[in-house]
Amino acid sequence: MFLTSFSRLEKIDLSYNKLTTIAPELLRALSPSLTELLLDHNLIQELAPEIGECQNLKRLTLNSNQLSSLPTELGLLTSLKVLQCGQNPLSFPPPSVVEQGTPSIIAFLREQKMPNRNDPTIRAALLHLAVMQGILPEDFEINFTKKKTRPV
Repeated sequence: MFLTSFSRLEKIDLSYNKLTTIAPELLRALSPSLTELLLDHNLIQELAPEIGECQNLKRLTLNSNQLSSLPTELGLLTSLKVLQCGQNPLSFPPPSVVEQGTPSIIAFLREQKMPNRNDPTIRAALLHLAVMQGILPEDFEINFTKKKTRPV
């Protein structure tokens, strides 16, 4: 297929192209190797959740588009170091978060994507799922209870 030829691209600059959207199929095709995606000065109103599949993405620029929100899937991108989204009518994340920069935006989106990740019941369920999927061995155990320590 035509899109598979993009699987080795590391940097793409699609700025100043009057784009209104980025096709989810393109994001999927780019996801294995893409480290930089520059989409400044377009007409993009929504970024597809498939952006979360671009696990190697380190830099994403979305300046001067028509984005009112960012997808929570951006919070899953652990390699993302630079996220620029100025000059957009963003309401999500709130401007107070956006003003704090990339780490705050990512943390906010991650929290929205996984709001209860610290809940012991959910942690236990996630561990069980990891064991069932073969990611962790069956005899893997973890204790989520906090022990109170006393000074000696």
